[in-house]
Amino acid sequence: MKIAAIALALGTASTLASASVTFSGNDLKEYMREYAKVEAGQQGNEVAAGIGLGYVMGIADGIHAATTAGNNRLVCNPPRVTYGQQASITKKYLDNHPEHLHLPASFIVAAALNEAFPCAKK
Repeated sequence: MKIAAIALALGTASTLASASVTFSGNDLKEYMREYAKVEAGQQGNEVAAGIGLGYVMGIADGIHAATTAGNNRLVCNPPRVTYGQQASITKKYLDNHPEHLHLPASFIVAAALNEAFPCAKK
């Protein structure tokens, strides 16, 4: 059921994307590339890395806040998951799903975290 919801969201996102996306997966991928460099101790743009990490943190917190009160949770993070881990998961998802890069970045972060930390079916 949750995968169907994500598929629906991604489908809706592609309709929205055809209008005008202000921050897409293509944009986020550039920031996450810099995040990966800085995280690995390589020369990278630290401001861009911070923007990428901050964006993922904001979306992850938003998902948590929006779904904590209800029974239909989109992401079930394991205990002690870090923002850095969520950022790495998002970067990997962006690299592995170039067909989604035109979609809004918020949908991509949600899909990446759901794929990594799906909730148990009831």
